[in-house]
Amino acid sequence: MIFLKLDSLETANGLSKVCDKYKEDMDVNIIYGRQIIDGRSVLGVVSLLGNIVKVEPITYCKNTIDEFYGEIEKIGAYKI
Repeated sequence: MIFLKLDSLETANGLSKVCDKYKEDMDVNIIYGRQIIDGRSVLGVVSLLGNIVKVEPITYCKNTIDEFYGEIEKIGAYKI
């Protein structure tokens, strides 16, 4: 599992940009409690500012997931 603290607009915008980059290869769910937001939705991601969210890529390609994780770790995500 990988988590990200959405502590600023820059972090939320960066997450949405990375998710949008992978839109052809996979979908990305941003999960907070029972809320599930599409990672490409800037407005949806911004609505979760101030929270620690789970980032869940949906694909069967392990290489794509590893690349994606590498990119969001650059903006502050961490694995548990």
